[in-house]
Amino acid sequence: MSSSRSIGKMAEEEQRRKIPLVPENLLKKRKAYQALKATQAKQALLQRKEVMVGNQEEGIKICICPNLKSVRELILKRGQAKVKNKIIPLTDNTVIEEHLGKFGVICLEDLIHEIAFPGKNFQAISRFLCPFHLSVARHATKNRVGFLKEVGSPGYRGERINQLIRQLN
Repeated sequence: MSSSRSIGKMAEEEQRRKIPLVPENLLKKRKAYQALKATQAKQALLQRKEVMVGNQEEGIKICICPNLKSVRELILKRGQAKVKNKIIPLTDNTVIEEHLGKFGVICLEDLIHEIAFPGKNFQAISRFLCPFHLSVARHATKNRVGFLKEVGSPGYRGERINQLIRQLN
């Protein structure tokens, strides 16, 4: 019997050794940190839902809204198309009609209108165009890191996008 008692005492001692003692202030900090992380996760989930609902209401995922004049200036001055892995300037309506005629776009004005006011063929037409390479304003000053001061921060600009396009075009 004495051997079974000693085994029981050893098991109790092992259980006592396994439980680490944590100061109460650390337990409180952990609990507060977990609560903070839970609220942050809930807020992030709500923001994602709001963004998704906003994208569904907009229909397109483009956040900028340049006016017709800005789009016309960009396409006339810097418009280029990708045709058979070659970049061709948009100077002739035959190229546009040949590649975008199936979408009802037969001239440069149709292309400008379709880009300025997106319709059902916007994706195909935007794939036909090359990205615009804007120039840096000559009078723009740079800060210590080398970024342009007058261009401002990236992101949604609303109606100020037209002013930026004129400045950099």
